[in-house]
Amino acid sequence: MATSSISKGCFAFKGNKKRLNTNEILKSNRNAIANLIFESHRDTWNQINQKFQDLQFDMTENLFSSLLKYIRSCNINFSLSNNTGSASRQSRTQEIPTAVLFTGVNTPDHTVMFSNLCTILQQKVSPLIASLTSKNCTTVRNIIQQVLGQIIHQSSQMSFSDDEEDLNPKSAPCTLNTLAGWYYDKYKKVGKFPSPAKKKRSENEDTVNADSLPNLPNIIIIFEDLESFTLKPLQDFIMICSSYQCRLPLVFIFGVATTMNSVHNSLPKLVSSQLCMEKFQVPPPSEYMTHLLDETLLNADVPFKLGPKVFEYLLDVFLYHNFSISYFMKGIKISILDHFFSCPLSYLILPEKNSEMMTQHIKQTDPEAVRHLPSFMKYVEISPHSKQKSLLLNDKALKKELAKLLEDSHLYHKNFFIMLNCLHILVGKLPKYPLGKQRRELYLLCLKQFVCDSEQYQEAMNLLRFLSKDELENMLISCQDSLLKQTLTDSCVPVCSKLCDFLKMLEDLDGMKLDEEEGKSNSDDEELAQLPKRTNLHNLRKTLQEMDKKKKKLSPFEKLREEIISYMDSNFRIFLKCPSSIPLHEIFYYDSLPILQDYFTACPRAAIQKALSQPHSYLKCSCCEADPGVILSTFPDVSVAYKLHLECGRLINLYDWLQSFITVLEDSENKPKRKDQHKVLQARFIQAISELQFLGFIKPTRQKTDHVARLTWGGC
Repeated sequence: MATSSISKGCFAFKGNKKRLNTNEILKSNRNAIANLIFESHRDTWNQINQKFQDLQFDMTENLFSSLLKYIRSCNINFSLSNNTGSASRQSRTQEIPTAVLFTGVNTPDHTVMFSNLCTILQQKVSPLIASLTSKNCTTVRNIIQQVLGQIIHQSSQMSFSDDEEDLNPKSAPCTLNTLAGWYYDKYKKVGKFPSPAKKKRSENEDTVNADSLPNLPNIIIIFEDLESFTLKPLQDFIMICSSYQCRLPLVFIFGVATTMNSVHNSLPKLVSSQLCMEKFQVPPPSEYMTHLLDETLLNADVPFKLGPKVFEYLLDVFLYHNFSISYFMKGIKISILDHFFSCPLSYLILPEKNSEMMTQHIKQTDPEAVRHLPSFMKYVEISPHSKQKSLLLNDKALKKELAKLLEDSHLYHKNFFIMLNCLHILVGKLPKYPLGKQRRELYLLCLKQFVCDSEQYQEAMNLLRFLSKDELENMLISCQDSLLKQTLTDSCVPVCSKLCDFLKMLEDLDGMKLDEEEGKSNSDDEELAQLPKRTNLHNLRKTLQEMDKKKKKLSPFEKLREEIISYMDSNFRIFLKCPSSIPLHEIFYYDSLPILQDYFTACPRAAIQKALSQPHSYLKCSCCEADPGVILSTFPDVSVAYKLHLECGRLINLYDWLQSFITVLEDSENKPKRKDQHKVLQARFIQAISELQFLGFIKPTRQKTDHVARLTWGGC
């Protein structure tokens, strides 16, 4: 188009239409989905972890409060006047206050618990705390060094005065006398006391009012794992501390994993007589686990769930391996991480209250990813033909149906856990526990199959038909209380009202009890009157058997009991469907057990052998790519030595091994040879076989001094 003109002016042209880059659009969509997955993963883990932290605080609150109360009551009458000359004239030593804390056998959780205890003690009781572990306290000197270092270091950190000069624990003598002198110098201004001269003049008068003086901080020493301490240094340290109890307000805390017998076995009577012990019990891990599951995985507020295989595996590891709550939480964390990484629709895992965010996530959902879910395919198959066509071809109809299915899934989980709790109340105390004693056992059975079709469920229902009136009434009251404590859905409200009606009907049966007994006695008399007066034993037995076969008339209570059990059974069959039968369950449930086992039940030997024989699998470098039987000079030295040792027998000649090693490394090397090249290769070989010996593949042998023995076989 021409732009020449006599007059000056602006000429507008229509720009070229920009073509949309398909790759950029797909990349932006993938980034948006990745951000949604990350945010949903973070929110899910934060929700579960926050519940875990709150539960941890609630479970230990009562224990820590009683422990703090006990420590505050220790050494109330302690005075710094004991550090004067009068201390040497005291002939009797005082007992050291000792709190024996039974922590249980779940040792992996003890570190976190003692860390929280130290923090609370520093904030509320005393800044002078030393936490000791057995691995750092093998001698008395090590114990005293740990005590001096931790107490003086913590005190210097919490001191805000520039005038105070703290003692350097490294340069000071490693004795408790040093600690006593430091304590006296630091707190002499706080704990004022009369001089010895004034004290002599007022022996018969109370010149010092202990209540008016500020309490001096106790020195708290925590032994985290008492059973693992070396006995002799521990006993000597306690005896030394007992002689300084008049100069230092010492308080001990013993962490005991087993029973009180371990304390008495570790400390002889001479040592234990110096301690004034008080027992404190940490809640058992099984109780901890029950509350944790009730707050997280067995709660409809947490949308993420574990499948039957993963849930059973983590429970078995907890119950039969380590009793560790932290280990169980790591399993949940890895499950969440892998689920959100592997499931493309995991960003739809949101609490029901986040409806607006759910709507935004559904708008960005890939319809094909939903259509490929096995549970959604089954849902489409059972849908009407017209609906099938719209779900498979119309994306808008699919997203609308997706929103409805997600809402139904949240409603299903609410009803499921409400009725699961009712079923547990009814069957949790039956003889032999056919459906399990704990709610987690019943939940696991529901995850595996439709529980109402199982033999255990039928056995439980039969046992319920033998309940007495009082037992049945107590169970119904417990179910009613459980329902009233929860936010009921519209489907569960009639169940609660029906239970109230059943309870009223049971109360009304009390007036009918006398009439029932009278009618029963009359019917028995009539049956006895029908018996012949004279008969032989054979005919009498036959007559009694015929009378027993006759259908007896049910009493009013038996009819009501049957009605109650039938009503609850019908509700259980409606609400306790197997989670794997609901649409879109793949979004909420994680059940990839092999991946979780790779993280938790690692095989160190297999991993080491793979790393040595195939270094490329870990190093991700092109220079180490080779066939399994090839040895390249670019391999790490330890890999070369490992592959060469696989070709040898039970005994390996070191010289032959060295020559083969040098041959491989010098082969295909175009670098100019240095004068000391042979010495360098020899040093590298020594380092490589030292690493193999450390890993347990070889060991020295006395049969031949220039040979080593091979320890492993079947390497790849």
